Amino acid sequence: MADEEIRQEASPEAGIKRRGLLRFGTILTAFTGASAVSAFGPGSAQAAPGDKNPPNTYVPVAEKGVPSGVATLDSASKIPVVQVPDLSTTYWPRTSDAIRITKEEVAGLTDVVPVLRAASDFAVANGIHRIYLPPVTMEYRSRWYLNVGPERGLEIIGHGEHTIFKHTGGTPNLAFIHALGTDGPKVAVTADIPAGSTSAVFPPAVASTLTVGSCVGFESSLVVFDVNNEAGMPTHASEIRKVAAVAGENVTFDGPTIWPYNVAQAAVVWKMNPVNGIKLRDFVITSSDPLVNKWKGIQIAKATNIEISGITFRDAGGGLFLYDVLDAVVSNVNADRLPNYTSFLGYGVCVAGRSANILVQNLKGRGTRHVFTTLSDERNGILWGGPRHITVRGGVGEAHPGSFSVWDTHPQAYDVTFENCHASGGVAGSGDSCGFQIRGQKVQIINGVARNMGAGGLRHHTMAENLEVNGGEFSYSKTFGLALNSNARISGAWVHHNGASGVVLGARSSKVQIVNSRIEDNAQISSGYGVHDQSKGDQPGIVLGPGNIVPKGASQVISVMSPKNDMVIYGNVLRGYGAGSDGIGGTPGTGVFRGQNITD
Repeated sequence: MADEEIRQEASPEAGIKRRGLLRFGTILTAFTGASAVSAFGPGSAQAAPGDKNPPNTYVPVAEKGVPSGVATLDSASKIPVVQVPDLSTTYWPRTSDAIRITKEEVAGLTDVVPVLRAASDFAVANGIHRIYLPPVTMEYRSRWYLNVGPERGLEIIGHGEHTIFKHTGGTPNLAFIHALGTDGPKVAVTADIPAGSTSAVFPPAVASTLTVGSCVGFESSLVVFDVNNEAGMPTHASEIRKVAAVAGENVTFDGPTIWPYNVAQAAVVWKMNPVNGIKLRDFVITSSDPLVNKWKGIQIAKATNIEISGITFRDAGGGLFLYDVLDAVVSNVNADRLPNYTSFLGYGVCVAGRSANILVQNLKGRGTRHVFTTLSDERNGILWGGPRHITVRGGVGEAHPGSFSVWDTHPQAYDVTFENCHASGGVAGSGDSCGFQIRGQKVQIINGVARNMGAGGLRHHTMAENLEVNGGEFSYSKTFGLALNSNARISGAWVHHNGASGVVLGARSSKVQIVNSRIEDNAQISSGYGVHDQSKGDQPGIVLGPGNIVPKGASQVISVMSPKNDMVIYGNVLRGYGAGSDGIGGTPGTGVFRGQNITD
């Protein structure tokens, strides 16, 4: 067997194969004297300083240290720099699809990013799709750019709680792991694109660059959202779609546009060139001082097909940001104390810009400004577009006295679902935090739970439209259980033991319906009621019923306080207020309808 190995190794073909299997970490060792990264695959091997077999046993002397030959080792068992080949032409075994970074290769580094960057750049350049991180704490002070092109994918895998990246300094307000695609030139449209369009005529300069699966952006000066005319918040039409078909200048999209893009509003379209297929798994990002080292943990922008799983942001300067991302899954992320409560760096997970089709599942968080939130695209003080089609499922969050809310949407978010998400005020109370802060459009909360919040279980802002709450529990808040405004429907909720009223109808409440819900034992701390109408009285369409149960209790002594205008109260169980009494208090408006309620 030994003779066979010698003969094989001495053949020219075998020599090429052996040099091809030389690991990347071994080559980098020649530059620094310390290994950086290494690839592994079937048959890979690395020369060891203590090799008992002398080199000339395997390699003819004529091949040593010469072009097309084999490098020699110096007295320190390292390859002399003059014999190291150009990395860009290094052979790579076709069976290898991973790079492994070892603990020894990062030991003692005050900034591990150069090693990480070398590994990811090499992987992308050589068609390698996976990097394994070591189970060790690594310090960083600079950005790790992932230069992943539109046709490639890269998976980076750690060892969970044993792989830790610790931020120890650097320029503020950057991001540790950063992947960024690009936008092509924005070209003015020559034909209007109505709202709801699934196809359009594109300018030739853009259409000629598109294929099926390309990403296209839309934008115009049309103000589509102005937050009820509140100052400083106008938002202009913008979104991103995928191309389903191209025929000359006729482009078909993956779904109908939300807004119109017309020539008169200076509409433009462009091709987005995304990074694609990034997968980040199982590691921890932390900071030596998150209030000084104010960095986002991960920022991925202008990207498609992203997967983030098992990442923990602990005592960190910032969390995860997805900006202009199409099709992403975020799973089992833990935002564990992000103490920059007064800025966006306190966000656990933020879906921003024109992002769409995002699933966030099993998100956990505590001690954040928001565990989850959304943002629009802000450029030079002007807001554009907003994220859409987002599902947050199975989340658990705990507020801190400095938190604003656990689950949040900014006004420009469109079509967001919170499913089985829980919010708690925590042992220390929750300050001015609420469980769900809803400012976006077309938001649905399914079986949500908010307990022990300092500023309400659910706050529905005046800037929001089309809220649906199906099931869930809102209890033990120091103030209200639910505070509603225009276009809200509550069904099957249990609202109880809150400090003030169970449900508050805000100043701009209209088209609100509450059905099949149980509202009981509220007003535990201050005066309050089952339902308190605080609207201006000029907003139509408020309906309480059918199927609600609003009983009198030791503290909740009025079922509905001061119903106004044309509120309809019918088909409810309003018991405990005395024979024939429905427990309605204050001075009801002249147009209030009361009927078919069950009383004592």
